[in-house]
Amino acid sequence: MAQVAGALRCASQSDELPWMAKAYFRRGLAKEKLKYLTDAIADFEAAAELEPTDATIAKQLHAARARKHKAELKPTQMFAGILQRERAEREREEAAADLAARKQRREERLQREAALREADKATEVDT
Repeated sequence: MAQVAGALRCASQSDELPWMAKAYFRRGLAKEKLKYLTDAIADFEAAAELEPTDATIAKQLHAARARKHKAELKPTQMFAGILQRERAEREREEAAADLAARKQRREERLQREAALREADKATEVDT
């Protein structure tokens, strides 16, 4: 990591040199290694402006943009997973509560039916 930071300092100081595109490119590589994707993209774009026909710069710029896009999606995907798990858990809890309520109603109905049968038997015996 110290080498990357040193390369970043060196490339930043070489802005006055005639091969500025190369300096921007190298500084972009160093920033990319340090996970400063926005800064790396800015350097790659500056290098691409100076050397628009350089395929290596264009390729690196495209790759950095793709990595940045992927990094920006991670929190959204992470929270989507959390929300999905919470929704599934809530649905399971609701289903369990519904099942418990149905069992309770069934038990109450069976008790009422048993009480009615007992009452019918008692009236039959009396008659």
